[in-house]
Amino acid sequence: MLATDPAGIHLRASDQVKTYRDLVADLKARPGQRRISGSGRGAIRHLAATRWQQTAGIGLHPWVAATSPREAIAELAAGDTDIVVCSLPEARGTSQGRAVKTIAVMNSHRSIAYPAVPALSEAGVRLDAGWWRGIAGPPGLSSAARTQLAGAVSRAYVKSALSSEAHARGFSIAWADGRAFGRFMAREDEAMGAALRAAGIG
Repeated sequence: MLATDPAGIHLRASDQVKTYRDLVADLKARPGQRRISGSGRGAIRHLAATRWQQTAGIGLHPWVAATSPREAIAELAAGDTDIVVCSLPEARGTSQGRAVKTIAVMNSHRSIAYPAVPALSEAGVRLDAGWWRGIAGPPGLSSAARTQLAGAVSRAYVKSALSSEAHARGFSIAWADGRAFGRFMAREDEAMGAALRAAGIG
């Protein structure tokens, strides 16, 4: 089972940029001038922002480190930064949530919990970036134990209550067996390594 929490692109509500395409045009017109935040340097939000800028052909803008998404959203609302990359629930769950607007989610489809927010795929950008969670066991786990664990997780996955609760919180859940999940992690490891190097960290 794979639970994903895609990153969103958030601006101040008063920002003159109205759409994702407008934002891309603005970023390209002002290379290196827009301040982006969301978390500490090298953390998942920083890497999601780096992957997005690379995929969209924008060029990297400066990353302003923050101790948490909550702090990043507060600084965005105060005008200290220009863009925040964090999940939609993280942005909406702060006291400054109404002071920001979300113009895109880094996913191939819109969130069930936030259907008004466009997915990057609608602008022709193929990128799924954010947080993911899965269930794994220790090395050397017996075949019988793997089968038992996979069966239990599969039964939980098909229960509508689990999916409904996840979607209500802004998460997506998909089924992936052990091998598929392993391939997914390998792809993510490669992508994150490339993002670290692009950000001058790896």
